[in-house]
Amino acid sequence: MLDGKRSFQEQDSTMRKVDNLTDASIQARSTSGNMSDGGGLLLQVTKTGGKSWTYPYQLNNVRRDKGIGPYPLITLAAAGEKRDQLARLVKSGMDPIEHHRAARVRAALATAKRATYKDACAAFMQARSKTPKTEKQVKSWTRTLRSPARSSTASMCTRSGVSLRIAHNQTCDRY
Repeated sequence: MLDGKRSFQEQDSTMRKVDNLTDASIQARSTSGNMSDGGGLLLQVTKTGGKSWTYPYQLNNVRRDKGIGPYPLITLAAAGEKRDQLARLVKSGMDPIEHHRAARVRAALATAKRATYKDACAAFMQARSKTPKTEKQVKSWTRTLRSPARSSTASMCTRSGVSLRIAHNQTCDRY
């Protein structure tokens, strides 16, 4: 120890090693389990060889895991950046999962406010046409959605959440 300061070797031995994962070590791992970078980032390896990043955290005495994404798509560097963002949210007292959920709802509401009745009907028909239906049902839905009575209630339809459900790529059982 020189002048009350620890040398680099002393600091390194007492501090937790962060970012001890490498691309080579990740690609070489084939057995199931978790790999840690030492800074809170986990790479989960499944029995089938799939690899995905997670960030475990504890907030208000509740432990949760926030998924970051699959390994080949999300690189080690990108996962580290996302870990740092999530750690800042936790440190500020915000739950990253709830924060992400609220952002998705805000985006869906913004989409719903911009959507016209015609756009909402087109998106609804596109979502419904992916499910196996008879030609008669598709024609019936098209006639119903194009009727003058329906178009006069366009603002009510958009405000009631039909286009919000469509924005979430879900079907609407109301029609």
